[in-house]
Amino acid sequence: MADGRERRPMDLDATQAVKTLHACIQKPMCSRCVLLVTGGPVGHSDSQNQTWALRVRTTRPRGLLPHDLQPSPCTRAADVHVVVQRACQSASVLDGTVDMDMPLAHAGIDSLGTIEVLSTIAERTGVVLRNVAADITPAQLAVRVVAQCNSPNAHETVGKHDQHPLACTTVALGRARAAPNVRLTKPMIFVWSSIRSGSSLLQLSLNAHPQLYAGQELYLLMFETMGERQSTLATLRGFEEGLVRTFMDLKDLDAEAGGLFVENLGNKFPTWRVYEIMQTACAPRLLVDKTPMNAGSQYTVARARELFADVRTVHLIRHPLPTIKSGLQLRRDILGEQGVTWDDVEASWRTTNARLRIDDPHALLFRYEDFLASDTAEAHFMRLCSHIGVPFHHGMLDPYANESAIRSFYPVRDVASTDPKLLRHTSRQTHKADDWKRAARALMPETLQVTAALGYNTGVLLGAGHASLTLLRAGSIDRRVYVVHDFTGAVPADFAKHFHAADCCCFGIELTAEAVQGCKYITDLAVRYVRALEPVARDCAVLLVGISFGCRIAYRMAQILATTSRDVRLGLLDGPIGPHGPARMGGMVNAVHDALLDHQPVAALHDHEHAKDRRDVARAVAAVKAQRDARASAALIVLADDEPAVTAPLDVRARYYSATHSFNHSNGSVDTARQCVRDLEVVEVDSTHFAIHTMDALSSLCELLV
Repeated sequence: MADGRERRPMDLDATQAVKTLHACIQKPMCSRCVLLVTGGPVGHSDSQNQTWALRVRTTRPRGLLPHDLQPSPCTRAADVHVVVQRACQSASVLDGTVDMDMPLAHAGIDSLGTIEVLSTIAERTGVVLRNVAADITPAQLAVRVVAQCNSPNAHETVGKHDQHPLACTTVALGRARAAPNVRLTKPMIFVWSSIRSGSSLLQLSLNAHPQLYAGQELYLLMFETMGERQSTLATLRGFEEGLVRTFMDLKDLDAEAGGLFVENLGNKFPTWRVYEIMQTACAPRLLVDKTPMNAGSQYTVARARELFADVRTVHLIRHPLPTIKSGLQLRRDILGEQGVTWDDVEASWRTTNARLRIDDPHALLFRYEDFLASDTAEAHFMRLCSHIGVPFHHGMLDPYANESAIRSFYPVRDVASTDPKLLRHTSRQTHKADDWKRAARALMPETLQVTAALGYNTGVLLGAGHASLTLLRAGSIDRRVYVVHDFTGAVPADFAKHFHAADCCCFGIELTAEAVQGCKYITDLAVRYVRALEPVARDCAVLLVGISFGCRIAYRMAQILATTSRDVRLGLLDGPIGPHGPARMGGMVNAVHDALLDHQPVAALHDHEHAKDRRDVARAVAAVKAQRDARASAALIVLADDEPAVTAPLDVRARYYSATHSFNHSNGSVDTARQCVRDLEVVEVDSTHFAIHTMDALSSLCELLV
């Protein structure tokens, strides 16, 4: 159309609508869509044309009933059943109706899909479900929802998932009226992100591009009308100023005139018309909307494609550790949300980023760390510019040098609608690209799964650096396996792939320099590891697996956990666990220890009385020096000396995998294990000691969790 809008192709007269509806009913529909048939005047939203017709469109499910008839959060069992079934069908990668008695994992719903299901249930019923196993069925989910709705403590869970006013708008809750029957045709750019992901710096960099206008946060997409926006933002200081500043820039107005312009739009003025005005005013530049709260709801994200014919989207991500830390500071110290916790902000980061990969799979995944680092910024900005359809501009690399770009972020009155720290700097803080490496905080397994899915290294420091936790394999969070490193301090990266027959979440516990410092015995290290794991290993059975030298650490960890009545199981891969084995576990480890401390060159190790294979020793030494502090690994080896004796057998389920080609057969490790563990099963594996972790036989390890 000449006015820059695109007529929707499904506007039909009554006869055509009936024929189309009949044809649609005869065909199976996509599991992610439902058919909505609405009546209303065709054409512009304020048109006087009273010719009525049916509008037929497909969209994601928005509820069971018309929005004015929506039930209260404590819904009837039949309604909850339908909500859960539709949520599962939307998340499943399989076609057809989801069997309510089939486990989620078998119904084509992976870990990210499960998060989408739980998010949808929370949005439609107000009930937040936690600790959901992959083998739970949709029917069991529905039972849990109804039980929580009608429990005496229902007020503690219903609606608890997000009470922020911007999460309760008509668009965010999926209660908005159908989008207008026209779409704006000018290209529109949206940046999706969770809060504190570096989006303000990215926005400033985009604003330094001569073909883009990317001012302050607009807080527009989640509202239907300007009246709803005004009433919601009235209690949120500074949130309304971004739109005023935008019109000041685009129409060359002062603060008073800009405020009057927005006010005079009127309460009934639709927000999509405001976008139309801004796009026209900033032409030929393209308009960019970077408002983190836009990403808080799947319906708000979907609204973008309902309003614009040409949407170009960017999904900005940042490692969860610094993002959550900064988000907690923002919400507590700046927004005044004193009751918010780390877990609340972590859940928000996890849910937002997992859902965005599902709700907008076409968005460009863009990492904060990549565009911030000086050596990679240009290449990644070129990739971003190509995606949004503009040529690369070098000014994006140093946006603080562009006074015009900076001016858009000045506050209208006292608080700008953007990161309050943005203009305190005079250049990009490139060192912040490594903030996640300096953080020391446990993350929940569900968060680590999303972190890994987004391509981040999940080696997260725990307990003030007293361990490093790495996600090796995603799976059911109720079946957790923690693999303890060998004498090198590392866990083989391919270890968990042999758990193909088991749905479990597998993590590697790896050595840090801080962990071993000050330790005298293996028990001291085990105590630190247990303390570090407490926040992420709670409320479920735990399987500890030790590899070679790690058997000693895993055994001591199991002893500690058993005293706290924790449900712990033990897997031992061809290594001694008691103090009766040889000092430092034998000549091979002695040789590596000496080489790490440069007591003798690797080339001379063939003269060592216990060295089995000089090449294996050389490879081990090289691997340790490449991956971690060599002296820390050397100190770890020494901890095995003079270990206190085991006073009583450990009463846990345990399995010992013994390599048939192993020096452990000659040093009595199996016999020692039988003395130290009451319920021990020994499995002979046709392998060498150094290759035992690669054997498919280990897939049976997770049987210990059953």
